Order: sequence, then C-alpha cells, then structure tokens
Amino acid sequence: MTPQQDTGGTGGGTAASPAPREIVRVPTERRNQATYDIDRLPTVEILREINAEDATVPRAVSAALPDLAKAVDLGVEALRGGGRIHYSGAGTPGRIATMDAAELPPTFGTD
Repeated sequence: MTPQQDTGGTGGGTAASPAPREIVRVPTERRNQATYDIDRLPTVEILREINAEDATVPRAVSAALPDLAKAVDLGVEALRGGGRIHYSGAGTPGRIATMDAAELPPTFGTD
C-alpha cells in the first residue's frame, strides 16, 4: 500500500486550506490465479484451496501492520479533532462496514 497525501482541493486562494487526507490505492478485485479452476475441483479439493488461501492472511496482515497502524492513528486523530469517519462499500464489504459502524456506539461509546 502506498499512501499519497491529497490536500483535498485545488487551492483557489482560500484563507484556510482543508486538512490533508490520505489516499491509499490497493488492488483488491482481481482473479486469483491459484484458484482459477476451483469450480472444477472435487469438494475436498475446493476446501483445501480455500484453506490454503486463508493461510496466507496472517502473513499479509503482518506485512501491512505499519500501514494499518497509520490508518488507525489517522482515524483516532480525526475523531479526537471532532471529525468523522465514513464507511463505504458495496456488497459484502458494505454489509460488514454497516455492522462494524453499528457496533461502535455500544462498544466504544461513540455517537
């Protein structure tokens, strides 16, 4: 992940410029070549393929920890400064974001 700073505007000579935002570009929607033929495998092989791919997650998360920490710190800074965090997503990520956002008030006392 490579964050890029974006000032959020074109300048325009305003007295107060907007706070910088972080933009992170990550390819997430592409065909996994390791499971290209998953629909043609016997059930036990499908489950092995899924299990093998699941096993790659801890390494990927570990490698992303510095970027994840930066994202969390930016979120905390925004909330402490009176800002908001907006969730967006489509399909399953959108549903997960909605459930996560609904859990924030009872768990963390946010409004």
